[in-house]
Amino acid sequence: MALGGDGTVWAWGRNWTGQLGDGTVNDHATPVHLGLSGITHVSVGQGESLAVDSAGVLRYWGDNTYGQAGNGVASQNNPVLSPAVVNGLSGVVAASAGVVVLAVAAPGSVVVPDLTGTLGILASRPLLAVGLLPGTKSTTPDDRLCNHVGEVVSQSSQPGSTVPAGSRVDIVVAVQPGNGCF
Repeated sequence: MALGGDGTVWAWGRNWTGQLGDGTVNDHATPVHLGLSGITHVSVGQGESLAVDSAGVLRYWGDNTYGQAGNGVASQNNPVLSPAVVNGLSGVVAASAGVVVLAVAAPGSVVVPDLTGTLGILASRPLLAVGLLPGTKSTTPDDRLCNHVGEVVSQSSQPGSTVPAGSRVDIVVAVQPGNGCF
């Protein structure tokens, strides 16, 4: 991927999960213009890409197996093929693509993302935004046909709230009922 001096983004290469952001999964041997403008930062992982614009908006595209897109969906069958805004974050100045997406918010504060539906195992790492740390990780039996075992089912602080850097986010993770699934 390349970031132009005018804030535009170009991408080329393998594209099996839509990581080039052109709306397809077709490989490209020459650079493709993504139609983004005002971009100040880009990052690329093996199967995902992201960009931050001058307004602090984070966009993500590519693999979404583990919920990297931050859109409430975690599925290998639902890659994000074009740059999509990651809702719930603001003031982002830099970010890093990978299985765990990290975003650096403006100094001194972090906007808490909506963690509901994300895989609970990822919550043992810094939570989606640098400056947020995992706090208490409590578990609750899943009474919803075991569809959400291992996922975050609630959190505190609430999504969208602004907290000081270094704040802890408490999460509740669904666990399999003792008597098994039904």
